[in-house]
Amino acid sequence: MGQIDLRDVGSALIYLGYLAGALAAIGVVMRWVVLRWVVKPLKTWLREQIKAPVDDVHAEMSPNHGSSLRDAVNRIEARQNAMAERFRDHILNHPGGS
Repeated sequence: MGQIDLRDVGSALIYLGYLAGALAAIGVVMRWVVLRWVVKPLKTWLREQIKAPVDDVHAEMSPNHGSSLRDAVNRIEARQNAMAERFRDHILNHPGGS
């Protein structure tokens, strides 16, 4: 078995440096490829898939002077408040019915 001298260690370190640089370059290129060809199209597709249902829900939850779910809830709440007021008035004005 031969001895390892300083030149062998230096050569090994240089080759390891080349390998590290090559791996870093491959990593940069792969990151760019994944972002460009996988992540961005996926984000665009997901945004398109989610936008229409979210817009529909937003439209139903926003008052539009009559036909939205929010308007229906507001009408029901107003009627319930009016009936509660009438009931309170009835109890106050007609105590102890027959």
